[in-house]
Amino acid sequence: MNLLFVVTLSAIISTSSSQQLPWWLEVDSFTFPHIFSSGLSNDTFISSLEQSSAEYALIEFFAPWCPHCQHFAPEFEQLAGIIRKSGTGSSQPRILAASVDCVRYGDMCRSWGVTGYPTMLWGKTSDWLASDGKDKVVTVTVMERTAPAIIDWIKENAALTLDTSKVSRDEVGLQLHNILAKRATIHSLGPTPQAKVDMWDVQLATALWIRNIVQNMPLREEPQQIFANFLALLARRLPKDAHGGQCRSSLQDLHQRVLLNVSIPADQLEDEWKLCGTNWNTYRHGWRSCRGTWPGKRGYTCGIWNLLHVLAAGTDDSSSLRDAETVRGMIWNFFECDDCRRHFFQIPIQRSDMRSRHSTQIWWWNTHNIVNNRVKRVEEELKDGDPAVPKIQWPTEAQCPDCRRLVALQSNSSAGLMSNSSVGHGPKRLRKAFLHRSASQSGDMTPISLELAHYSIELPRRRPRIGEPPLPTPRNEPVPEIISVEEAVSRGGWDLHEVIAFHNRFYR
Repeated sequence: MNLLFVVTLSAIISTSSSQQLPWWLEVDSFTFPHIFSSGLSNDTFISSLEQSSAEYALIEFFAPWCPHCQHFAPEFEQLAGIIRKSGTGSSQPRILAASVDCVRYGDMCRSWGVTGYPTMLWGKTSDWLASDGKDKVVTVTVMERTAPAIIDWIKENAALTLDTSKVSRDEVGLQLHNILAKRATIHSLGPTPQAKVDMWDVQLATALWIRNIVQNMPLREEPQQIFANFLALLARRLPKDAHGGQCRSSLQDLHQRVLLNVSIPADQLEDEWKLCGTNWNTYRHGWRSCRGTWPGKRGYTCGIWNLLHVLAAGTDDSSSLRDAETVRGMIWNFFECDDCRRHFFQIPIQRSDMRSRHSTQIWWWNTHNIVNNRVKRVEEELKDGDPAVPKIQWPTEAQCPDCRRLVALQSNSSAGLMSNSSVGHGPKRLRKAFLHRSASQSGDMTPISLELAHYSIELPRRRPRIGEPPLPTPRNEPVPEIISVEEAVSRGGWDLHEVIAFHNRFYR
């Protein structure tokens, strides 16, 4: 093994596991248990590869908060089990299946060029240990992130045959369920409906997002300006009374720091600056309303959605378009869940959707429910959702009984769709204002090839702006169900007047 490489990797080893975790790790420190795979850390990465008798290594780099990483975890464990059992008594080369938590060991992930989650890298063990290992290992690119698809990729790229019958998905699911059930604190009734958003969760999500950006992402040119613009937006749009008014002033301070200094070490920033004047260790208390009843669920993504709705509720008619573009720039540049980001930018958005505060709130409401529908289908298929907080259309009937006044007008058709005449009984004038679509589709959308963690698709050189065509669905991938506001009203019997009234009560 190259001595220089040992020294380089050793230099990024952080505090030992016996010391207290930093606040931002303690908040979202849960990872799915390892049944067949190995967990690697800064301390064990080199030694595990050195001591392994495997000729090849397949390593997954993930973030615990990433929904697609959570869904992929059982698949990866099934794959690891198949790899382990296929190697027993076999004459073919062995494979080490392992994973790295990129929240806890961010430096390690960056050293391997990982920029999105989950990412799988493959190579010979000797390549992983070589001084130029980063250039020798390759990204596993598959159309579907499943154990069989990855096994096919291994067969095609390394001429290794694995027996998929060795471990079933149900077997892994049962073991995961048994392990998690012992750890989980299950509240059978789930969260109690609230009258207003919990601003603590909004603040915690903001703190985690800022920490991740400053720590992990180089702020250069346009991304730096996008981050600065977002901080200025937060300083204007968070409720004035949030944490005694200290949130706005602290964000104004950080905005100026970012404009003046491109590179701010995260630990140094926290020594000099506090979000909302809150001691960073206070965040160790974790989530409140966004706390899941099942390990690894809700938390960060729940807090981010609350933040997005709070910003939409705080905008005004003259700034709603500019505010929305700022938020979309943040998601494009600084949200590291590749699938989440791609799916978000597949949802159409026109300039007319952002022409007022009310239309902006309705677009975010419908987008949130589109995402909930997608995640619900995935969780039902994989059986890995939070049992006490299933994905539903928001807001719930308990939170807003009047939001579904039109539900009685629904037809009894199997599709659950209302006829055109029935829709007319709804808030027609309001819906017509919201549902007007602009034909503008301007902008340079010259495509470039970008390899994501699981397949290669054509993406635009820059993010789609409001009014431009959304990202296309990749070839050979099912077309996602993206419904318009009008369709949502028809299916759910929503009263948009009441939906807006609810958002104003809950998020302002």
